[in-house]
Amino acid sequence: MAQFVNQGNKGFPSNTTIGEYLRVTITPAGAAATIVQGTPVVTLAGIADEDIGVTTRAVFTTTNLVGGTQSGYVDVRLRSAGGTSQYTANGAILCGANVYTAAAGLISSSAASTSTLIGLALQSATNSGDIIEILPL
Repeated sequence: MAQFVNQGNKGFPSNTTIGEYLRVTITPAGAAATIVQGTPVVTLAGIADEDIGVTTRAVFTTTNLVGGTQSGYVDVRLRSAGGTSQYTANGAILCGANVYTAAAGLISSSAASTSTLIGLALQSATNSGDIIEILPL
């Protein structure tokens, strides 16, 4: 049976613990998607990965007693959602700066050769791990 989402968020399974406000992807560069109960598994997006959105809260994996596999569900604010989103910075970012993809699901104000423009910072970040509001471009 086909599914669809008519809102800005969707739940996805994850095989690893993922923090909140981090970029996630279904298929990391050069890999095939993993499917759990008909739904693709998300992982942290790397600097060159095209993300599907940003987590809105942390997910903690649990061991499934039947199969011994780890799984948990994470809520993702989809890139196609309207409005602004919160992201986690990998360092200092000035308000009004363009922000780009960075490693480990983070964002940066520095454009690397493999990074992609995400949007415009509506708040400043002082340290790595700061959460700021981004206007998608």
